[in-house]
Amino acid sequence: MDKPNSVRKRMKLARVSLDIKTSEIAKEMGVKSSSVTYLENKEEDTPFIKYLGVLKEHGVDINNIFNSSCPIGTAIKSIRVKLGLKLVYVAERLAVNTSSVRYLENRDDNSAFAKYLSILQRRGIDLNILFEKV
Repeated sequence: MDKPNSVRKRMKLARVSLDIKTSEIAKEMGVKSSSVTYLENKEEDTPFIKYLGVLKEHGVDINNIFNSSCPIGTAIKSIRVKLGLKLVYVAERLAVNTSSVRYLENRDDNSAFAKYLSILQRRGIDLNILFEKV
């Protein structure tokens, strides 16, 4: 079987492999099951997911981002700065403007994707596998 080419599809496969029902993960995330279904089945990955992919390409262990005690936005910004990646470079890679990158880095709340990934990690999934190149 071919490896899914979308992080979203790999997230769903990971959830299914752990035998977690959509309703269970929805409850843990504080959303409706239909939101989880939408999140898993939309074709294109979000800028947040793409940002994590860029960091992975630069050797970052994605698990460490979710192990951090600081908000995820703060963690990804800190890593970007430590790696010497310019805001413009990340924006170009994500196909967004620099304001959108700043927004991702300055968010204190966890996006639905961050919550979903955190749940998978707590259940034993190595998040780096989700971000491997196909």
